[in-house]
Amino acid sequence: MDRPTSQETTLKLKNFHQNKEFQVQATISSHNDTYKLKFLVRGPTDFLLKDGILGDKNGFAIGLWEQCCFELFLSDGDKYLEWNCSRDNQWACFLFSDYRLKERDIVEAKRPKVEYTEGKEGLELKIQFDSLKEILPQPKSFQISCILKTNDDSHFFAIDHPNEKPDFHHADSFSNF
Repeated sequence: MDRPTSQETTLKLKNFHQNKEFQVQATISSHNDTYKLKFLVRGPTDFLLKDGILGDKNGFAIGLWEQCCFELFLSDGDKYLEWNCSRDNQWACFLFSDYRLKERDIVEAKRPKVEYTEGKEGLELKIQFDSLKEILPQPKSFQISCILKTNDDSHFFAIDHPNEKPDFHHADSFSNF
């Protein structure tokens, strides 16, 4: 059975370390072959490390999780995609054939559209992913996560944390569409 062509879900992401310094809400919506994410981060965002430590802006960059990184995972039950995005339009996409078994980098994927705003109460990041059916035709579940880095700490947010350490790849942290 095909999933509906249009849907939206909003979730409060859980901080692995139970620290209340930041709160993150994420909304995922899908329509046909397009997925949109919106992250609302509340807290002292002026203390977050700046992005762009990995090279050119607007380009494919491996290692985004070493800075502030916003992520989407999509799974069809066998394989899964991992998208990483930064506030300054750096991105990466990977296809995994099994748990943490990377099949390949998807450098030919269409670059996601990123809109970033920051204010006194926090930040908002919107990401749009297009043409995903070419890579993963029938996603059944998803994981939304982010890593917020300050000079002193790392904050790992996800739908759920089923392990004793942050692990966004764990199948038990995914939600069904």
